[in-house]
Amino acid sequence: MSGLDPMGRREVRDLIQQLRHEGKTVFFSTHILSDAEALCDRVGVIHQGELRGVGAVADLTSGTQGKVEIIFYAQKVPAGLTSLGAEARVSGDMVNAVLPEEQQDAALEVLRRERLKLISLTPVRSSLEEYYIQRLRPTQTREEADRKGAGA
Repeated sequence: MSGLDPMGRREVRDLIQQLRHEGKTVFFSTHILSDAEALCDRVGVIHQGELRGVGAVADLTSGTQGKVEIIFYAQKVPAGLTSLGAEARVSGDMVNAVLPEEQQDAALEVLRRERLKLISLTPVRSSLEEYYIQRLRPTQTREEADRKGAGA
């Protein structure tokens, strides 16, 4: 789908989803991981002919990164939020800020104090791209990461 215009991409995506709803299996090869994340139930990561990982997309992207995303109405980023380690960007009259999960309550207090309207607060989930990058690390590094994830 990478060479298609937006309408062509939409048509291919709709066709794949229709086949999926009919119970058909579609093999879809792509380097655009957001497409795979949106369209696939299961994925396999193949690098230089070697299967490096396989699993259900929902399982691979269900973890959190220990961060939260807060979206609220404001014209600028409050200084109190920046001091909590937030990475923020302003877009029109909204601010999108990502900060460590342990700073969530303090960030909400900053919004209350500044009388700013909260739109959403969402845990930052792992992405298929992060899984892919983890699978391409050298084997020793990957095993160390797996042990850390398992609490070893």
